[in-house]
Amino acid sequence: MTLKQREILTHKYVHGLKNKEIADLFRDSPSKLHQRSLQKLKNYLQKEQDSHDDS
Repeated sequence: MTLKQREILTHKYVHGLKNKEIADLFRDSPSKLHQRSLQKLKNYLQKEQDSHDDS
């Protein structure tokens, strides 16, 4: 996950900003930014889960 994606998720879930507000900060499409960030997080968590299952 990139720093930008972490920042997006932090703005969304920690600070409670709306997708439009976040998009304005990053000058990008709100849904694309959010969706890409969530997909990266999902992939990361899946890899973590898989590594724990193999242990």
